[in-house]
Amino acid sequence: MLTSCPEPSEPAFLTRTASGVKLFVRVTPKSSKNSLGETFTDADGKCYLKVAVSAPPSDGAANAALIKTLAKTFALPPGAFSIISGLSSRKKVVLITGDDKVLRNAICAKL
Repeated sequence: MLTSCPEPSEPAFLTRTASGVKLFVRVTPKSSKNSLGETFTDADGKCYLKVAVSAPPSDGAANAALIKTLAKTFALPPGAFSIISGLSSRKKVVLITGDDKVLRNAICAKL
């Protein structure tokens, strides 16, 4: 897994916002299990957290599995998560609504 992120450093795939935090993720559908992986840097230098989901990429199943996996992993309510970019792409931006410091700590505690 990834190393923890002591204050004040931030994981490269996380950005704080006024309404919470944004996670930049790369989803792999039809995996053997739902899990978080390592980070991935694309050709443009953008960093993503790899997330594997067992659901297929059809009818929003992989997106729902992504939200469920993130919520369970970070022990946060699923209603706090919304996909704000990349609904039909492997690369997605997920907004987690709430206090940015609390969310950052919850995320970093699980990495």
